[in-house]
Amino acid sequence: AYFCNAGACESCPQCGTNQGGNCADDIEDFCGCTACMIEAADCVVNEDCDDGPNGAYFCNAGACESCPQCGTNQGGNCADDIEDFCGCTACMIEAADCVVNEDCDDGPNGAYFCNAGTCESCPSCGTNQGGNCAADVADFCQCQACMSEAEPCVVNEDCDAPGGSYFCEAATSCAACPSCGSTQPGGNCDTDAEDFCQCQACADGEACQADDDCQAGTSFCNVGTCGACPTCGSRDPGSNCADDVNLACSCEACADGESCLSPADCVSGSCVGNVCATPE
Repeated sequence: AYFCNAGACESCPQCGTNQGGNCADDIEDFCGCTACMIEAADCVVNEDCDDGPNGAYFCNAGACESCPQCGTNQGGNCADDIEDFCGCTACMIEAADCVVNEDCDDGPNGAYFCNAGTCESCPSCGTNQGGNCAADVADFCQCQACMSEAEPCVVNEDCDAPGGSYFCEAATSCAACPSCGSTQPGGNCDTDAEDFCQCQACADGEACQADDDCQAGTSFCNVGTCGACPTCGSRDPGSNCADDVNLACSCEACADGESCLSPADCVSGSCVGNVCATPE
């Protein structure tokens, strides 16, 4: 019931280092004390709490605690010294507590990662299920760009590589890169999809939404289709160069004898019978 501690007799500890004697040292044999095997008992080393490895308790900041079932659950980080003593493994389940990815799965190329303190399933691609594969999850989960329509996304890289076939439309859903201009699927190549998809201006006859979708200087967007710029005035294809087409095509007023729709189409300022003529 008693042992000699630094020149003074003391009661044998009931377990571990409780009451001041370390059962991992010479007191263990004399007092016959064992590991504590209970919560909150005083401890200095893991062996004060359980015999381990693969035990039920470990020493956490001077007090015995139950070994975590997995990862950092119940306060012990299995990525540190507790892992070997408790024999705990990665959690491999949704919603388990975590601090690092390794608490959730062994990875890389695993099925779970740590997202803001909770284990989640690795996304199948891109930012699906809330983990951005363009960031730290990409290496751990080894997820790839989605490469398909309608997958959730936040950035273009969630859908494809630059110059690829897909981009992230409105930061929400993967869509096919337009072949040119703003046609299919409605993402304007003059904006966020242009550099990423590396799409080009459309040829005459291709669908368009704005003049910039068509070949600069030679074509303009005429009622949803790229068409050749008129040589002057409002000539073929029927839009007035004095208006918006003038800016896109830089067309000039027509000389006498050229077709016209209004006096503004003509250098002379006179359109008679749809032909420019010098006023008499």
